[in-house]
Amino acid sequence: MSFAESTRLQVLRRYAALDNPTEQEFDDLAALAGTLCQAPIALVSRVEQDQQRLLARIGDLTPAQWGHSLAFCEQALLSGQDLFVLRDARQEPLLATLPLVLEAPALRACFGVPLFDAEGTALGALCVLMPEVRVPTAVQEQALRTLGRQVVAQIELRRRVAAAARSSLERDQERQEMLDALIQQTGDGLLVVDPQGRPQLINPAAREQFGIAEEDGALLLMKPEAWLSLESQKPIERRYRPLERALRGEVVRGIGWGVRHANGGTRVLTGTASPLLRADGSRWGAVLITRDETERMRADLELRALAGSLQEANQKLEAEMAARVAALEQLRHADRLNTVGKLGSGIAHELGTPMAVISGHAAMIADAEVEGEAARQSARTIRLQADRMARIIRQLLDFARRRQPQKSEVDLRAVLKQVLALLAPLTQRRMQRLELEEPAEPVRAQVDPGQLQQALTNLVVNALHASPEKGLVTLRLSTPDAVPPKAGPTATAAPCALIEVIDRGGGIGPENLQKIFEPFFTTKPVGEGTGLGLPVSLEIVREHGGWLDVRSTPGEGTHFSLFLPL
Repeated sequence: MSFAESTRLQVLRRYAALDNPTEQEFDDLAALAGTLCQAPIALVSRVEQDQQRLLARIGDLTPAQWGHSLAFCEQALLSGQDLFVLRDARQEPLLATLPLVLEAPALRACFGVPLFDAEGTALGALCVLMPEVRVPTAVQEQALRTLGRQVVAQIELRRRVAAAARSSLERDQERQEMLDALIQQTGDGLLVVDPQGRPQLINPAAREQFGIAEEDGALLLMKPEAWLSLESQKPIERRYRPLERALRGEVVRGIGWGVRHANGGTRVLTGTASPLLRADGSRWGAVLITRDETERMRADLELRALAGSLQEANQKLEAEMAARVAALEQLRHADRLNTVGKLGSGIAHELGTPMAVISGHAAMIADAEVEGEAARQSARTIRLQADRMARIIRQLLDFARRRQPQKSEVDLRAVLKQVLALLAPLTQRRMQRLELEEPAEPVRAQVDPGQLQQALTNLVVNALHASPEKGLVTLRLSTPDAVPPKAGPTATAAPCALIEVIDRGGGIGPENLQKIFEPFFTTKPVGEGTGLGLPVSLEIVREHGGWLDVRSTPGEGTHFSLFLPL
């Protein structure tokens, strides 16, 4: 068998709905073809693997003659023409010897249209047969082609109907199988009874919950131990049992009862019972859906006990958290005081000069060494130096004062300048330089200026201590776009303020770089550092929604980068 023939037969087998060879629609099309062509005989054939069959036959022929007439359809199909025209069958060797040609009705002419589906596969033919030699008119040719397409459309329609029916049947079977699997495999019990209360369906979960074998289902409703009151543990009267109430037309929801199981234990079941109605509203019976709540109720009791323990533990945890918050605040305050102590000697030196000036001018006035305008000038000098001392002391007190964060919109340039002013005495003692690089325009952010000043002071003090005498520490402010280090892969860069503290000291070794933010870790000699400055600075930056990066190279210096959202 050729590949083309095999393909044709595969397509033909799809037309499974065509087993009836005399459907009215095909007869009507054949009759119309015969009428239009004034032919007494009209055929619609279908080709199968080893035979032809007639889908329609119009005309007065015997059963044997109908079989012989298929030879004309075969010739039309094998002609390879879209319209087969045979003027005289006596001129065609394969047809000339047929009884239909030699004897009555002595057929001569045949007009035929091969039938092809959308894939180009031949399905059969539409033919009209006549007892006289003829050729079709142009109108008849067009009519035959049109009717041939209608025959193919009818075949295709039946194929689609058959396919839809098979698909619907398969879906119904699949749904039924799924429903059966659901009933059998669900963890909820399912009981269905008829109007007389006789069980019609009990799934495995229900049998396990009630502790009955499959063959004992009919006795289920009669067993008192299957319907126990949860309060009294005595059998519930039959008329109050959920299925009995559902059979009377009542919908019962959320009811619970006990079952004395065959293994000796008692199970707790809850369920919903309701009448089961047919589509026309008549009562089919009742259905009960059950759930085993034994373990859940046992777990509820355990959870209640655990909840009490958890509440007690939560109270302890809240107390511990409050203590930790207080400890953190104490830590931050201690760090402030530690920094104040470091600044003390520099502040004392800074106050020494104005105090000496005040003392000298006061002595001159007291000893009457100056009079008139000179005395007034000394008094003005004393006042100016006193204001200077008060300003220095006020800055120190503001830095050391303990208070809650109070954010406001400030120009970060002003905060950096306050840090420089506060640390000026410390830099003068060691003849170090502290330079500020800032943009020309204001950089405004929502911060607590006091806390941010504390964090920056810690970073700058560390940088000064790490720098040699006459060393340079750079404080730089800029506004780049940056992505937080813990942001997701799809995060985009956003504007932020970047404050950099850069020293050119000895740097931090790799073994210590990961430890510098741990509380009480310090590389300074005993008595010179508490190890609180950097942890407190990190906590302040995080409370402001920012982050702190550090890079350090031994022998070259350390670079802190403080990022704040704008």
